[in-house]
Amino acid sequence: MSNIIIATLVGFLVTHQAFADTALKGILTAQPQIMMKDGKVDGCGVRIIGMEETTSMDARVSNFDVSFALYASGIAGLKGLALDDVSMRDVAKAKAAGKPLSLKYVPLESFWIKSPGNSATTPINGKVVSGENGPSLLYVASFPLVAELFQPVFDQTTIQVGIKRKSDRVGYIYFGVPMMSKEELKQLSMCIDEFKSNLASEEPLRK
Repeated sequence: MSNIIIATLVGFLVTHQAFADTALKGILTAQPQIMMKDGKVDGCGVRIIGMEETTSMDARVSNFDVSFALYASGIAGLKGLALDDVSMRDVAKAKAAGKPLSLKYVPLESFWIKSPGNSATTPINGKVVSGENGPSLLYVASFPLVAELFQPVFDQTTIQVGIKRKSDRVGYIYFGVPMMSKEELKQLSMCIDEFKSNLASEEPLRK
């Protein structure tokens, strides 16, 4: 192989490696979200809180807090928050004491959520806004694409979350099962069923 070809390949790899996101196995906890309006279900969503998985007590791990939801208005919204790294020793101490861990939110540059076999969420028209409560980011995405995010939650299979904090040189892709209890899954299922029923009953009024 000529020196020119080798130099070209090395340059290609270095350039692309500099922009590659790092994949991390995560511990993900999911919670159902139910939005009510005038006594009816107006929206259903899922909040996913996650952290990097590690077996080292000396490690400092990254954390995130994202959510997605569908609304009767036809809007599919997402919210993302990033947190500062935390020591695993502090995590263990808080757990042993039965106290909540104090975490600090940090500026977030971008985020996305991806279900298997589908594209990652992206803001419609590239529009992203800052949230009112802290350094969160909010955006509206494709309704069908966000609807697909519920499936890995119900199936308890792997989902991906992309996080890029402003302080990080590269982004991180966390992959893991968004764990939700059977009772919480039941509540989420009931929300979806009522949500679809309400949409169907209001459809003739929209025509």
